[in-house]
Amino acid sequence: MASAADAAFGAVLTYTSGAKVVGELTSISGISISADAIEVTSHGSTSAYREFVAGLIDGGEFSVEGNHIAENTGQQQILTHLNSRAAAAMTIVYPDSSDWSASCLCTAYSAADAPMDGKLSFSATFKITGVPTLTYT
Repeated sequence: MASAADAAFGAVLTYTSGAKVVGELTSISGISISADAIEVTSHGSTSAYREFVAGLIDGGEFSVEGNHIAENTGQQQILTHLNSRAAAAMTIVYPDSSDWSASCLCTAYSAADAPMDGKLSFSATFKITGVPTLTYT
């Protein structure tokens, strides 16, 4: 049976407000959602196994890397986002027509890394606040 997998090439990160595309990305990490496990084992538990209930869910975070392009308004928005200390609506659109939408805080930004024998690059990290939404179209 042939695989139905899609290539990741062509994924796009956008600031929803103003539709600012963060240009020339070379990598977008995956979003890892997790739930806390709260231990509820007691002396009255019926086995010698720990028991848990689900706690709060963490929307996770994601990071991006790319070619530093000074005139790209999406890249410029990252520093503005970090300095604002406020959440911003963001969307990651994948080539398979699925996308993640979430309210995000910018928690890190590294601009214009300049290795002697390499390219100008940047990286940023975003923390999801609230519920991220995965949509299939």
